[in-house]
Amino acid sequence: AMLELQAERQAIKAALGDLKVDAWVYEDDAGARDQTTRRTYLDELDASDVYVGVFWKRFGAYTIDEYRHAVAKGKPSLLFVKKADERDRDEPLQAFLREIGDVETGRATRWFATPEELRESIKDDVARWQATLVRRVTESAFVGPFQVEALGDQHVQRASLLATAKESWLPLDEDGLPRVTRAAFQGLGGS
Repeated sequence: AMLELQAERQAIKAALGDLKVDAWVYEDDAGARDQTTRRTYLDELDASDVYVGVFWKRFGAYTIDEYRHAVAKGKPSLLFVKKADERDRDEPLQAFLREIGDVETGRATRWFATPEELRESIKDDVARWQATLVRRVTESAFVGPFQVEALGDQHVQRASLLATAKESWLPLDEDGLPRVTRAAFQGLGGS
């Protein structure tokens, strides 16, 4: 099962690398840990900024678990489905694809045929997601450092203003370090 989407996993990792996004792939990056496999992939998913799911023929319960966890945590989820004859797909995977493909409650998915096509799609869609994040910040009510009104002569608590700005621009992880964009795509459709 691990071999099912091996070339696609490498294409995803390469595409994300091209965008300078730290990609975490269970098979390559989990290593040996003193915790369960499930705890390992959920911890990494929790640390990521976006979930990338890839599906093809086989139903993977852990991959579905990852997707549902990402949605429950409010993680952006980018989903890709490799084209296949429906008769070649596991019935539970077909049901899941119908669920996530629902126009009202599902997710927009991208279909692809080759690892090369997937690589380009990942670059396009992750770049679009990143641009959306930037747009949200620039369109928000947040006043940036060069747009601050001139301060009067009264006493101003600048430390509080600087702390708020730093917190907005450099969100910190649980270790107190600036967070960087990460993408997690463990499992990938039961692989």
